[in-house]
Amino acid sequence: GCTFFALKKYNDAFLEHQAALDIRLHSLEFTDAPISESFNYCAETLCSMENNSDALPLSLHAVHVRKLEFGIRHPAFAHALSVLSKCYQGIHRSSEAFECIQWCLDICEAIFSANHANLIPNVLAKGDILHSLGYFEKAAECYRKAKDIHTTNFITGQND
Repeated sequence: GCTFFALKKYNDAFLEHQAALDIRLHSLEFTDAPISESFNYCAETLCSMENNSDALPLSLHAVHVRKLEFGIRHPAFAHALSVLSKCYQGIHRSSEAFECIQWCLDICEAIFSANHANLIPNVLAKGDILHSLGYFEKAAECYRKAKDIHTTNFITGQND
């Protein structure tokens, strides 16, 4: 599913993630970490398909389970918060989206180095949320920060 997702083939990605979820649901407990992983990937894919209201309950469950399984300082929990922020943003609940993405970034900034590439999508998401809340200058700061992190990590032509 992740390969299809990266290729922006969201329908195929969703079918693959849903198939993995079905297999896991037949053999694991509803509150097991692999179930939350599948819920999180299904939710993220649904958000990319603009089915945010359908994604929300899946994402909420993933956040709940990952909090219990991994704790509130783990990258898996941060990723679930990032997906939840997308769900909230997609249903025009930007204040809740901001709380989730800020918590996600707090975790990531404590775990990863200052200019770690994994920060880029979350910093961009924060910028989008701030923009929707009307904080245009703060949003622009986020976009500049994401660009700076990208420039630090990726050299032009490195894949040539």
